[in-house]
Amino acid sequence: MRATKKNHNGAIDAIRIAAILGVIMIHTTTRILETSRFDVQNYQLTLFLNQAARFAVPVFFMISGYVLQLSYKPSAGYFEYLKKRLNRIFVPYVLWSAIYYLFVYKQHNFSFPTALMTGAASYQLYFLPALLVCYLIFPVLYKYFKKLTENTTLSGLGAAQFGLLYYNYFVKPLPIFYPAGVALLNIFVFILGMGAAGNEDRLQEAVRRNKNILMICVLFLAGYIFIEGKSRYLQSGNYLAFYSSWRPSVLVYSIIAAWLMYYFFQKHQIFASLIKTMSGLSFLVFFIHVAVLETVWSGAGDLIFRYMPNFGFFALTAGFSYFTAFALHKIKPLAKFTG
Repeated sequence: MRATKKNHNGAIDAIRIAAILGVIMIHTTTRILETSRFDVQNYQLTLFLNQAARFAVPVFFMISGYVLQLSYKPSAGYFEYLKKRLNRIFVPYVLWSAIYYLFVYKQHNFSFPTALMTGAASYQLYFLPALLVCYLIFPVLYKYFKKLTENTTLSGLGAAQFGLLYYNYFVKPLPIFYPAGVALLNIFVFILGMGAAGNEDRLQEAVRRNKNILMICVLFLAGYIFIEGKSRYLQSGNYLAFYSSWRPSVLVYSIIAAWLMYYFFQKHQIFASLIKTMSGLSFLVFFIHVAVLETVWSGAGDLIFRYMPNFGFFALTAGFSYFTAFALHKIKPLAKFTG
């Protein structure tokens, strides 16, 4: 999730911030929708914000592929590579899983080892076991990188990903171990992130030539995803109709959104120091924002639901999450453990 210092890229920093803010938007708006008993007819703005933020997790997978492609050293060997990646995520993941398992969501019918394997200690943590699957297979993807990123192969992979997402969303969820399933449903964007590394100038030029069309497409897709999630929920009564980020429409939306964000953030690099700092905090914000959300909600949930269900709740959760992450990072010995 982090770029190395050697490969630092301000646009990637900004996209990382946008993605973590998107995750927070998904979770705050989901809490409002849950409290409304999923009254999507009267909370349409809440649902729209929830759906428009669905780019967040696919973009995180894309960033991870990009960063790994730039930083990977095949000569170091597979186990040295894996040790390096695990050193960055394993200790914080275990620590925060334990905190959520023991102190935040204390009622559960699964063991702590199961929670670690699946990310079930808190609902945002599934991302890391899924990302670990991508880490495990990355050296193989790297070895066949040129073949994978040929136009014909990439088109075939995209079509296969589209088909898997269609089956998972419109037919039934993939019947495989959840983290592996999430990784499989995001492997195409992970490979696209790998392909973007070293091809930034070509990407910039392609987006520059087509930016108006792409902006229209991303706005249209945001509306389409909203309508799709709402209509399927009203038909089925299953909240996963709008809660799922694994849909063909979200795949296309996420790719275009990532391209546009990279173009604009690379072209307009403002507040570089602040963005770099916030990006460096994003991993810890990923871990703590749900605990912050629960704290804010337990203290002022009724007021939030009545008077500021959308942007207010989001701003409070995001603001307190970043403030807490900033404070924890000031305690240097804790940084290795907290993320």
